[in-house]
Amino acid sequence: MEDNYTSDMILIDRLSEFYPVNSWSWNEGEIIELDDIACAIHEGQPEEPELFGDNWKHPCMESKSIEWHIGRILYFIKNPEEIRDIEVDNLYNGDYIFHVPSIIDGNHRFMVAM
Repeated sequence: MEDNYTSDMILIDRLSEFYPVNSWSWNEGEIIELDDIACAIHEGQPEEPELFGDNWKHPCMESKSIEWHIGRILYFIKNPEEIRDIEVDNLYNGDYIFHVPSIIDGNHRFMVAM
């Protein structure tokens, strides 16, 4: 990582306490497991450099396939210097803010960092 990085740092180990370690899901009912990623690496699946989207800068207008999400993960595995700027907020309900983090942008990066 760059020495002059000036944004906040997050503790991946602490954040991972709130998220599954061996699987991930972007589409309901479609689970991506670590074994799926290992197979994709072994089979030479191409990486996906296209941004997925967030709620502010790059809204996602359509669902992406499991293969696309695995390709995005492979992109960050091959470009670890881009595993940065994961945006985290807390869950809330009305005026109540809970001590539970929520990743707003950066799920693919977070999965690779774990």
